[in-house]
Amino acid sequence: MIKLYRLDSMKYTPFAVNNAKANNFFRQHNIEFTDSASDCDLFITRRNPGIRKRINLMIKYGDHPILLWTHEPRFNTDFCAQLKSYSILPKFYIMNVYTGDIHISNYTIYSWAIREKVPLIQKINNSAFLNKTRCIAFLSTYIPQPEKFTLTKDNRNINLTEIRQNLGIAGYRKGLVDIYGKDWPNGMSVGESRNDNWLDSKQDILKKYDFNLCLENTNFDYYCTEKIWDSIAGSCLPIYFGKYNRIYETFPKNSFIDVADFYPHEDIFNFVENMTEDEYIERLNLCISVYNNLADNRDRIKYKYQKMLVNIIERINEILS
Repeated sequence: MIKLYRLDSMKYTPFAVNNAKANNFFRQHNIEFTDSASDCDLFITRRNPGIRKRINLMIKYGDHPILLWTHEPRFNTDFCAQLKSYSILPKFYIMNVYTGDIHISNYTIYSWAIREKVPLIQKINNSAFLNKTRCIAFLSTYIPQPEKFTLTKDNRNINLTEIRQNLGIAGYRKGLVDIYGKDWPNGMSVGESRNDNWLDSKQDILKKYDFNLCLENTNFDYYCTEKIWDSIAGSCLPIYFGKYNRIYETFPKNSFIDVADFYPHEDIFNFVENMTEDEYIERLNLCISVYNNLADNRDRIKYKYQKMLVNIIERINEILS
């Protein structure tokens, strides 16, 4: 039996204590967790512990290799599956957003956001559609200098934080976007973007709007979070960034509104203001159909998640072979 030791809580990952399904799957493949750091075969962590901590771990518990596993794009931004080795340190391995073995579909990790089926839209009250503040943006925290979050891969900035925030500000200034988040200047935010019952609260908010500015913070293959799924569940047409991330393997063209189709990106608001009710209904129903198809095919979702777990098992066996 291979024994793993968590260097942190591994919250929200397959290695979390409360993830019974994943833990049982590991156990079926001769992998279990131990509370004894010195008795383990492999350390598991979500973040790079740094050279000093790795040295301390080796001195205190022995020469155990370390696997960093995270589905969060900013917990680790290394683009290689193994960090540079130092002869005096344990081997350090990586499975993250960029190694291609965690996010293997647009719904592998965040399938929990696909819940009950959503009714197709038949008709919209035209006066409400034309007159209300039409867009919502959940921008959790205002970032004074978002350009500092630049992350370059293959000579391309894959950070979307700056684009997302600038779009929120531009839409706010046009009177089209209500922003939910903290630390926004001059009262730009109309409310917080988190609370104790956030899943239900977010749906209640979304249902008041027609469009949802829901770009991810990072643009990479299959990195698709709950943002677009929550938007559709709330019958709110997503405004998303769909270039370089494989989202069109799941969604048809001309379903969500693709920010990447507009340059400058702020031109998207002219498109939103001039969209007809018929086009809106057609686009939103295409999104809803994708959502409902996945809601009806839980086995497909389960297969992708288990394939991701198999990738973990194969990697652990490779590390320890």
